[in-house]
Amino acid sequence: MMGKVTRLFSGKYRKKFFLRKFFPTCLSIFFSCLVISGIIFDSTNPSGYSLVENPISDLGNPVLNPYGWFFFSAAFVFFSIILLPMYMFLYQRLKKMESIFPKIGIISNVVSSIGMGMLAFFPNKIPSLALHGLAALLAFGGICSGIISSWIAIARDAYIKARRERRKIISLAIVSIFVLLIFITVTGTTELVFRDLFGESKSWFLAFSFWEWMLFFAISLQIGFIIFILPDHMEVNYLHDSKHYLDA
Repeated sequence: MMGKVTRLFSGKYRKKFFLRKFFPTCLSIFFSCLVISGIIFDSTNPSGYSLVENPISDLGNPVLNPYGWFFFSAAFVFFSIILLPMYMFLYQRLKKMESIFPKIGIISNVVSSIGMGMLAFFPNKIPSLALHGLAALLAFGGICSGIISSWIAIARDAYIKARRERRKIISLAIVSIFVLLIFITVTGTTELVFRDLFGESKSWFLAFSFWEWMLFFAISLQIGFIIFILPDHMEVNYLHDSKHYLDA
């Protein structure tokens, strides 16, 4: 049993195991805890919980959600731990194609996990409001940096290995996808951090708590999508001895 846990947290598992079992299960547990916290919040507050009016952090506020905050905290403690195998999975494979950005990515992602854990213990209320803002900055700033680093490593590998006449098409496609998927994450993080630290919105067009949920969904989808599009040759080269790796 310990051997399987060690292999899991070392990133030694197959992509199909991640996509079929690990990733869907982890996301289901994480968002289920948030949904339970939201249901309890909704049942104990006259105004209820609104995706537009209430930030996600309200779910973890013991004053606003005295019976449901535990599920919020449990969700983020779980997420901060279970993200580590995903980060290691990416790092172990990306370092085969690029030396610098995978290192930046793994450091950023570990910082993000620390921030995620801090969000569970420092709610958005006085006297822990400043620490909550710092946790949000570490969590979402770190994971944004990690995602961007992963995209750069993958794009560079695809560009180098492509034939010369196809490089322009590949470059255009990668840039388009990159911009589309990163936009919500980066702008959502800016909105989240500025509101928690300064009590105001930085961007008027993102001045809705709903965008925080979009940030979560964007991050979750990007992690899965990046792993999904990892080149097959990387999987073959890395898993040279399949008996030592978790399978689907």
